[in-house]
Amino acid sequence: LADAEARKRRSRDNFFAKLLYHADEFKAFHREARRLVSRRSKAVLGDFDSKARKDKKEADRAQRERLKALRESNIDEYMKLIKDSKNERISQLLQQTDAYLHELGSKVEQQKAAVARSAAAAGAPS
Repeated sequence: LADAEARKRRSRDNFFAKLLYHADEFKAFHREARRLVSRRSKAVLGDFDSKARKDKKEADRAQRERLKALRESNIDEYMKLIKDSKNERISQLLQQTDAYLHELGSKVEQQKAAVARSAAAAGAPS
């Protein structure tokens, strides 16, 4: 009887020891899994941040180049940089400015022609 109880107690103790070992292993596995997910998440966020910093740095550099070309009155280089930047708002403003300048130029030419005609008509005997 005592022998049977001792076996039962050892069996129970063995079962609880295995159960505790499994619980510890289970917790350790999931702790490590959370740690790995956390590391990967931080790595992805770090990659996004570095790409954003790189893009911002490149945009700032391109803007400085455009301003430098504009300050130096290097229109060809400025226009090339504008096309490369793909900045639609600046391109649109430059197109409108060109259209206004062409329109103004044609009106000046028309005015010159009208003045020349009136000068020719006033100078010619009738």
